[in-house]
Amino acid sequence: MADNTNVEQLVASIPDLDKHGKIDGPKPSDARKTFEDLLAGGRGAIDRLLGMIREIDNGEDWKARYVLHGLAHYVCQSSKTEQRALLVGVIVAKLKSDAPKAVKATLIRELQIAGSAKTVAALGTFLADDELYTWAANALLAIGKDAAAEFRKALPTSTGRVKATVIQNLGLLGDSQSTAAISQAANDGDPDVRLAVCGALANIGDEGGVDILIKASNAQGWERMQAAKACLVLAEKLAAAGKKSAAGKIYRHLAETRKDDEKYIRDLAAAAIG
Repeated sequence: MADNTNVEQLVASIPDLDKHGKIDGPKPSDARKTFEDLLAGGRGAIDRLLGMIREIDNGEDWKARYVLHGLAHYVCQSSKTEQRALLVGVIVAKLKSDAPKAVKATLIRELQIAGSAKTVAALGTFLADDELYTWAANALLAIGKDAAAEFRKALPTSTGRVKATVIQNLGLLGDSQSTAAISQAANDGDPDVRLAVCGALANIGDEGGVDILIKASNAQGWERMQAAKACLVLAEKLAAAGKKSAAGKIYRHLAETRKDDEKYIRDLAAAAIG
């Protein structure tokens, strides 16, 4: 049974890098034994492993990172429900500590693998962190629709890139409950936020977003091009849902307003109209 005195030995048992500096890794049977020994050691062993992750990823702690990453995958087996809860619980506790943010970023990435609906609240707190919000957003997105509420909660107080990320992920989750709040950001002063609104409303397939996306597609430069692409996505979704009139409104607008250097969009829209 692993405990706080032999975790370092288990980590050290991972084969060294090969002559080319690449990870060869242990045999599957050896890896399973390492994982099982760590899990058998309980919270103390897992906490010790997490404590081996250093703030600066300069390669000196690569074996600890390798074991942690493998362990996160290992506990996702259907037969490892209790072990998964153990690992996740220790990680969440560490995230609530005063550990360096670089270490927390590593731990959040492991929750992208092993996290569940029970971890969304802990991850959601990091959506307000300028340094960790991207890692938290990726982990929440991997968890799926159970995480949508955390993005909705973060939206009213977020700004700039954080706001754009929150909106983008609500769209990727297809969260129809957030369409009103997303639409309110359509005139945000940040172009990244405005484009996130277009992409989100398009991905959700929100009929109420037709006029918003049409207006956005009248911008100039990069924003115009990306908004037009979002228009096409929304029109396709609406058409597939049987909302031909709303889809037609978008297609007609694009067919009538795209310039010669946007001919491919104009042609796509015209072809859709028939």
